[in-house]
Amino acid sequence: QGRDDPENPSISDDGRLVVFNTTCCDPVLARSAIAIEAGKPPTSWGRVTVPRLTQHVVLLKDRQTGRLFLVSYIRAANGVSTVEGVEPAISGDGRYVAFIDGETAGALYVRNIATGSLTRADSSADGTAGTGLASWPSISADGQYVAFCDFDLGSGGQGGIFIKNLPTGVLRRVANQCQRPTITRDGRYVWFQSGASEMRFDRVTGESLRIQTSGAAAFSPDGRFFVTADRNGQHPYVKNLATGTVSVINLAGHIPAGITAHVSALAVSSDGRRVLFVSGGTPDGRYRQHLFVTTG
Repeated sequence: QGRDDPENPSISDDGRLVVFNTTCCDPVLARSAIAIEAGKPPTSWGRVTVPRLTQHVVLLKDRQTGRLFLVSYIRAANGVSTVEGVEPAISGDGRYVAFIDGETAGALYVRNIATGSLTRADSSADGTAGTGLASWPSISADGQYVAFCDFDLGSGGQGGIFIKNLPTGVLRRVANQCQRPTITRDGRYVWFQSGASEMRFDRVTGESLRIQTSGAAAFSPDGRFFVTADRNGQHPYVKNLATGTVSVINLAGHIPAGITAHVSALAVSSDGRRVLFVSGGTPDGRYRQHLFVTTG
């Protein structure tokens, strides 16, 4: 029996579709999946041969029907097919999946799940493709915008973080450094880490907002709120970036006895009312990490 350990999961807004990539060298799941293929109607899609030593493939699971699809299958013009892919990200509406082609070690593609069409995303506005050094794609809810890091794309071969408008082909540089970006659902904001700061880039105004941090930190899915804690992982607070309003979270009101009030990871909802955080402790005599959510 082969091992297909999953990693890099991403889920659609309605929770129906889940994409992930496998991480081992005997792709049992991939051989049973239906290959999504460009240029063919969905009714003609079928299973394809997957080499035994394939290390990474991108798969999509329809949780409603139970069907499994091979997203990273690419049939080249010369008839040679590739199947390897990593780092998938699905759009909120479930129509598009961005992924890195594992065969080229870094070409970025976006797959239309409904039609099978495939678009090269790591390319400049004139269509010039990158050299295959893209990574960490993040895609907007409607699939129009994809943010990613590329180590060798743009003028002079200088890498950085980019936003690609897929319908128009326009490519925009966000930063001159490669860090993992996250794009908001509406495609307006891209946030990423820069040294000891969190950065938020506004695609509409072109402005960048820098927020100094000393501990765990995160933006809300729509980019309107920011949550962080102090260097000791205590006293977390939520800031409304539009109004400047700050709300301090009372950890004692959310953590039971035996759990240390120390935050090691944070997330905040789009309305800024609920904060997800991780804190460790020994309530039963064994140290464990525990996940909590505030009730607003």
